[in-house]
Amino acid sequence: MRRTRPHINIINICAVFVVFLLLCLFLWQLGVIEIDLWHVFLASQPIQTISKPFMSYRPEDLPRNLINKDKPLRDLVNEPIDKNKIEIHINKSAYKLAVFYDGENTKEYAIVLGPDPVHDKLREGDGRTPEGEFRVQDLYPHPSWSKFIWINYPTKDSWKKHEQAKAKGLIGANDGIGGEIGIHGVPSRDDRLITEGINWTHGCISLTRRDINEIYEVLQVGTKVRIIH
Repeated sequence: MRRTRPHINIINICAVFVVFLLLCLFLWQLGVIEIDLWHVFLASQPIQTISKPFMSYRPEDLPRNLINKDKPLRDLVNEPIDKNKIEIHINKSAYKLAVFYDGENTKEYAIVLGPDPVHDKLREGDGRTPEGEFRVQDLYPHPSWSKFIWINYPTKDSWKKHEQAKAKGLIGANDGIGGEIGIHGVPSRDDRLITEGINWTHGCISLTRRDINEIYEVLQVGTKVRIIH
């Protein structure tokens, strides 16, 4: 009697893969697992189509009227740039990062955030960007995102909000406050994450590679970073 090879149902295999992918995205959205979202987005067009309902996007009309967006930052300052005169202001709801020089808003950049771009960060894994007054505590080249500008979250004020959230039952008693929040670029050749307004980070602030490189050159440890809603 002739033996036949077991039939492999390709459709069932694809269905299992899709279910697995959707489950991973759902758990990522809840903060149960952490994955770099760009791996999902950049894998293939079908995966982008499948994952789109789970993603957070910047509103299409934002950011508006970016100041001096097409002019090099150094050309906007009528003197050699003094890093002590630089401040960074980030407006989450406007999706803007502004470089202030000597108290003046000199240039603005488009940004994206994490899956919850609206609320203040209260715990690790919530996908939110913290609000408040911070400073740059370190800055260095990054192997995946061009540059990383690390801010000093959590501050005393961050801890206060975290403990208050626990007391109110807004987060779990064992939830950690999180850390490693910063300003960074995107993977090579993936500026579209910014231009298409995809909130792909875990709560950091992300810019195009050109923009992060320009900002990086004028910052130093101790630079003030203000983040508002």
